[in-house]
Amino acid sequence: GFLGLMFLVRLPEIPKIAARYRSQLLWMGALVLCALLSAAYGHFYQRHFTAYVYSETAIILHWLMFLGVALLAHNEETAEKVLQAIIGLAMVLCLVALAQSFFALRLNFSGESRVEILDEASGGISAIKRSLVPGVPLVLFCYFLSLQALLRGSGRRWAWGLVWLITSLALFVSFGRALWVVTALLSLVAAAMLGRRALLHFALTGGIVGGIVVAVLAVFQPDVLTGIVNRMTSLRNEGGASTSFGWRLTENYFAMPKILSNLWIGLGLGAEYKPRFVELRYFSEQTRYIHNGYLYVLLKMGLIGLVLYLMFYWTLLRTCLANRLFLQEEHAPKAATLLVLVAVLLLNFTQPEFFASVTITAMATLIPVAHQARLWRRKHVVS
Repeated sequence: GFLGLMFLVRLPEIPKIAARYRSQLLWMGALVLCALLSAAYGHFYQRHFTAYVYSETAIILHWLMFLGVALLAHNEETAEKVLQAIIGLAMVLCLVALAQSFFALRLNFSGESRVEILDEASGGISAIKRSLVPGVPLVLFCYFLSLQALLRGSGRRWAWGLVWLITSLALFVSFGRALWVVTALLSLVAAAMLGRRALLHFALTGGIVGGIVVAVLAVFQPDVLTGIVNRMTSLRNEGGASTSFGWRLTENYFAMPKILSNLWIGLGLGAEYKPRFVELRYFSEQTRYIHNGYLYVLLKMGLIGLVLYLMFYWTLLRTCLANRLFLQEEHAPKAATLLVLVAVLLLNFTQPEFFASVTITAMATLIPVAHQARLWRRKHVVS
């Protein structure tokens, strides 16, 4: 319905949008076609369960949102309005995540949302509940956007400081070890983009603020500090079948022979590759789900599908890298989106972002908006 509405409203703009995003749309079309052929192969030849085939095919089809958003955000003014809506939505998601952690109550009932208490082996903190909400790429986008604004001293610093604080807390209560590490590393990259002076300023300020926070926690909430350290070092205590790391090792053990035996085209979308180890009500997708996003694509769509996916993803990266505009202040949305794209590539080693509908929808939305929006354009026009 959204795509149909955009086609009707922006009918005269379609040729211009198609020319603007030609390479992205071509590779996206190739990826979607590959997914449809893989779905047909899985359904008609491999005889996979129909609901599984439909579910995984629908995930890939979320990339079509790219065309709809590109038509919606067809110029700078409209793109800036969509950008404001994205920031507002990300703030809502962050507040929901924080409320869920504080009240230990699930407030969002999408499949991507959950609230849980991490056990001691997983580095849990008794005073803080793990809270996950959909739309983490949008939260990361606002985190990097606000970080750049603070480092540049642009806009209303108190407002960007508030955005940075809320997004930081939301990322913290996710208790994702990979997410924490990736965010920290790319924060340094974000500062380095602005030059040595900004990087030095970020490192000094971060060190001072971090030291103060550690000192305060050590005095008033030592359990939180201990829990953070335990969470970051808990990987060494894992490896058993019931642990997070152990579960991933088991998935890889069963997936690799299937991948090698069907290297080029995979098993087809909807394929199951491993036996069930826990009750269905605890993990209904366990026989077809694998946490490594690269192995997920290889397993279902083969080497051909993975190459097409990575080539399409490269066109998205190239959109942000073009002419090095992301280094300019008014093109901060491009820089933030670039960092999110890199974050997704890194996170795919521990979670299948390539097959996460929320992540795909977020990326399909961010790229056209970042391409058109100018964050501080009106200020420059006035000056």
